[in-house]
Amino acid sequence: MDYKKLTYKTIVLDFDGTVCRLFAHYDLQHTKRTLEQILPAYGVDFNEYDDCFDVYHAIRSQLSNPAQRIDALSAADRIIEQAECEAIDTCTDIPGLDNFLKRCGLHHIQLGIATNNSPKCVLKYWKRKGLTDLPPIVGRDISHIEHLKPDPWSLNKVIETLHTPKNDILFIGDSPTDYECAVRAQVDFLGITATEKKQKRFETQQISIPLIKSYDMLWIPDTIL
Repeated sequence: MDYKKLTYKTIVLDFDGTVCRLFAHYDLQHTKRTLEQILPAYGVDFNEYDDCFDVYHAIRSQLSNPAQRIDALSAADRIIEQAECEAIDTCTDIPGLDNFLKRCGLHHIQLGIATNNSPKCVLKYWKRKGLTDLPPIVGRDISHIEHLKPDPWSLNKVIETLHTPKNDILFIGDSPTDYECAVRAQVDFLGITATEKKQKRFETQQISIPLIKSYDMLWIPDTIL
């Protein structure tokens, strides 16, 4: 894949870390403390986890009763979703995003969003940007938490909506989880690593793929018009 000359008819994007740095100016430690306080009432110990988004794995691994599990997931997801939606107000775009979106529109490239984030926060972001063309958004669904990426469910749902052959689709994401999702969905993948920490995640897992730091590195040629 020549990432400097994109000729795909459809580009599917992850959200946090790929479209924007959602929590760049948001205190997630407060969110984690809130989760630590409320989850014991549901029989879940969350003290040993570092990342707020590990809460879904913690609940799945510690609760086997379906009713108890969905109650805990619902409570935790309300807290996570609130943080995501609040963070939209202070998030920062990945460099070059605006021009990239404009070029996709000019060249009639279909866009979609496949993310582990809440669809509600993605919708809020799109409205905040003043973007009128809303792409298909498939995000976290706590009734099917097993479908979080790297499971390709969200990506495949977007692909089904856009009716594009898989050889004409590119998935752009910022993590090895996104890469695995693309591999399992059998579509091309491009990594975007706006921070050194993101880049090291790919290097640590010895994933050798094209990585860009900014959408300015991409070129959409006029020949696809």
